[in-house]
Amino acid sequence: MDFVAALKEKAKKAGKTIVLCEGEDKRVVEAAAKIVKEGIAKIILIGTKEECSRIAPGVDLSGVTLVDPASSDRTDAYAELLYKAREGKIN
Repeated sequence: MDFVAALKEKAKKAGKTIVLCEGEDKRVVEAAAKIVKEGIAKIILIGTKEECSRIAPGVDLSGVTLVDPASSDRTDAYAELLYKAREGKIN
């Protein structure tokens, strides 16, 4: 088993959730779909279904959780988590 395959297997077993905040980037949308399809991790993608479909037409986002920061009731909670995670880090 090569290094990448071993890393993917380890990630699958960990069962983690990854939040990707660049839902307007085609590469990120495609990666999110691939990660979920391969069962590597659960994905929360910040963006709208309409925007993701526009920039990456034909990409199957089933299994990807989309969160629209403009309308989500969890935006403040997510912002607080991000703030706490980044607190004390030097830019």
